[in-house]
Amino acid sequence: MANSTGWDDVSGTQKKKGTGQFKEYPRLKFARVEYDQPFKFRPLHEPVGFWLYMRQHKDGSWRRAICADPDTCSTAKRHNIIPTERHAIVVINRATQEAELLEFTPGVYEKFKLSKKASGMSPGSSTEGADFVLTKTKKAIKSGETRTTYELECVGRTPLTSEEKEKIVGPLLDFFKDNRLSFIYKATPDDKIEEILFGERDSRSSPAPASVQPQVAPKSSSVSATKQEVPKEDEVNGDTIPF
Repeated sequence: MANSTGWDDVSGTQKKKGTGQFKEYPRLKFARVEYDQPFKFRPLHEPVGFWLYMRQHKDGSWRRAICADPDTCSTAKRHNIIPTERHAIVVINRATQEAELLEFTPGVYEKFKLSKKASGMSPGSSTEGADFVLTKTKKAIKSGETRTTYELECVGRTPLTSEEKEKIVGPLLDFFKDNRLSFIYKATPDDKIEEILFGERDSRSSPAPASVQPQVAPKSSSVSATKQEVPKEDEVNGDTIPF
């Protein structure tokens, strides 16, 4: 079950399978991409894909839950809402030279794939990877509403330096080896999703993201809904991360 660690950081301690011991992993902040402020970063390793419910509760808090399969999720059917497809990857924030967790939309994921196809190199490879710049902008559309768009630019191949391998990647070796990203994005049990999104619970215990297999995008869903319980920008565009 996905355990909440809030919006500021994720990861932490995980029990080693088959032992009574706990393994400590580095804690990662969520990368924040602000409007009209290019975010320069260097991907590390491989991404995961997942289906995310993001709903603002009546108490003002944002509630998150991960759906394993939108076509069979009981909450989607009962409340006529659908989760949105998301991906996540560990990156080096070039402004701080720290490892962070970047969540992004299907459109950005496709841009990563196009870059990989054009260069023949894996974006997160230690020797072949590159720096990217992600820019989020808000564009006006009809009826006075706005659409959020994301532009991804590859700005050059950047093999990891010895210092980056030692200070940034070194502490994350067990994180990647143990597939910790998939643990963080582990699917919320179906019978808990409704309670998390709609229940009267402590807003500080909002669920952490969840997982599917790395390098595998979530399958397309046939679930339909008349309205999503998500921010207005998502209702317009369907491709906006509201944080």
